[in-house]
Amino acid sequence: MNWYTIKQLRDMGIRVLGNNIKISNKTSIYNPTNIILHDNIRIDDFCILSAKGPIEINNFIHIGSHVLISSSKRIELHNFCGIASGSKLYGSNDDYSGVALLGPTVPEYLRQIKDGQIICEEYSSIGAGSIVLPDVVLSRGSILGTLSVLKKTTEPWTIYGGNPAKILKKREKDCIQLGERLRDQLI
Repeated sequence: MNWYTIKQLRDMGIRVLGNNIKISNKTSIYNPTNIILHDNIRIDDFCILSAKGPIEINNFIHIGSHVLISSSKRIELHNFCGIASGSKLYGSNDDYSGVALLGPTVPEYLRQIKDGQIICEEYSSIGAGSIVLPDVVLSRGSILGTLSVLKKTTEPWTIYGGNPAKILKKREKDCIQLGERLRDQLI
């Protein structure tokens, strides 16, 4: 994989606040001045970062290939989060009920768009091919399983799956100690 250099990212207008940032040069980046990057980030090939609103990617984050992150208001990925290949985070979504027209070619006054922030708190993760809709918090330590659709905020340390996503089971918290140990080694 070929990576953008820190200089190239800064020249695009991205706020680079950290080091060890590997973003594939096959990543499409829109509105780069709304993107903030911290430490130890890896974004694989064919991702799309569309930052109409701010996108902040914190520490120890991996984003697999073919992921779409489309912010309308704000999207935050907190420490030790992961987004597996093919997942989509939609910061806005058309109303499909039939009360309005659909799509970006229609004037906004004829559309009904729901937009909202998406927050992925520490130790949360999104499985391959999953979809997260606007106005959702993936709470600390929660997991969204593969091929799931998340429409509401999760409970901490819980695994969700399905369409729509439902609670499958609780999750252990051992990863917190491992994360703290890694941070201690780097300080």
